[in-house]
Amino acid sequence: MALGLISFGGIGSGLPVNQMIDALVQAKQAQQQPLQTRQTQLTQVQAAWLTLASPFSALQAAVQGLSDPANWQAQKISSGDASVVTAALAPEGPAPVAGTYTVAVSQLAQAASVTYRFSGETLGFDGTFQVGNDGTQPLTVQSSETVEALADAINASHPGISAAVIHGSDGTYLVLTNDQTGASAGPVDASGNLMITWSSPVGDTVPTPFLRTAGQDAQALINGIAVTSATNTFSNVLQGVSFTAQSTGTTTLTVTSDLSKPEAALNSFIQAYNALVQAVDKQASYDASTQTAGPLFGDTVLQGILDRLSATILGSGTSGTGITSLAQLGIVFNRDGTLGWDTTSGNSANAGQVGLDGKAIFESAWAADPQAVQSFFGVQSIGGLSPTAGFSGSLYALLDSVTRPMGTLAQVGQGLDASLKMVNDQLATFQDQLNAYKQRITAQLNAMDLAVARYQQMGSLLVAQFPQIFGKSSSSGGSFSSASA
Repeated sequence: MALGLISFGGIGSGLPVNQMIDALVQAKQAQQQPLQTRQTQLTQVQAAWLTLASPFSALQAAVQGLSDPANWQAQKISSGDASVVTAALAPEGPAPVAGTYTVAVSQLAQAASVTYRFSGETLGFDGTFQVGNDGTQPLTVQSSETVEALADAINASHPGISAAVIHGSDGTYLVLTNDQTGASAGPVDASGNLMITWSSPVGDTVPTPFLRTAGQDAQALINGIAVTSATNTFSNVLQGVSFTAQSTGTTTLTVTSDLSKPEAALNSFIQAYNALVQAVDKQASYDASTQTAGPLFGDTVLQGILDRLSATILGSGTSGTGITSLAQLGIVFNRDGTLGWDTTSGNSANAGQVGLDGKAIFESAWAADPQAVQSFFGVQSIGGLSPTAGFSGSLYALLDSVTRPMGTLAQVGQGLDASLKMVNDQLATFQDQLNAYKQRITAQLNAMDLAVARYQQMGSLLVAQFPQIFGKSSSSGGSFSSASA
């Protein structure tokens, strides 16, 4: 069993051995101060970069929103009577034309149906049941089979129609309904009636329709022009508008300009950019009054990202029709480096808020050529995709190079991890060396303490012998007296 090193602390010699050991260890330990300082600096830099990851990602999401067509629906639609017609802007395709449209619904869409009556709970005949003429295998039925069992078999084997059973006071009714509305949808004939075929090879009487309802299209007039739809929703008859008939009657649909969605998307971008600027300023600024700098002050990697970001925002994107910068759309840089809507002074007093001048500039550009504005921002025809063109495409590509899994943020993080590991390893090695040094000098000083104690003991013994030695010399006739005394 290994024994720990024991220090007697100058018990034998009276020397301050423990204090000597502590002083020597502290002097040696001070040599690791540069490593500890470097460890603290790297840890602070690493934490600072981590705080920037979220603002960079938020800005990237806001830039993607600038290319989403849903954010550029600059119209709104309203119905004069929602009990007759409800309406919405089409999510894709050409924008609607502003104006008021009169819609007169004369007929709602309905599904074809047919009802058969049976005198009892069972079918009462042997034969087959067939839907349509698409070659689907007919169902075999038996006279003892219940109407409910046949309905279950139809629902299980004939998608597209639904079978229901009504137990009436005068018999059992089988109701078959087309799952689709319209005059020609599903298994219907030219008259819109469901095509149902019963047959009995043994000559039994087959069911005949008790009640039949033909399928029909919805019909309406838009400003006097006839339109039809197999469903009650009309999707491709009025540009940029989808409306649904709720009942027959007449009402109006009004399309008006509404820039709230584009302005909201632009405000989201402004606010995300400003949040990044503020986060960077917190980590990379220098306070002259206290003469202290943030952990990322002077960081060349961060400065390079910011320079490219500013250059892209200042002059990226082209519509091919004269719009080449955000300033032409009313968005400018403020004196503090943030973005905002332009104001009378040419500098937004409240960054991220809609200033009257900036809004007026944007609305003027939109009124002059909305397609040019959308082209500048790189608005796509389908939402949910990463921007690839215009202002949003250029800025998104830059931000993606920063935030993607092997982008700048990841590479900086890996470099800092490696540097911290190296410093931590050096500190661990130094600590091992320090422990060994303490053990060595403790052993040496303890040995010195014991040696000094022994010499002190020997000296004390010699001193104690002096009186005896000199006393014996005097009694034996030795005298140091003068001969003439």
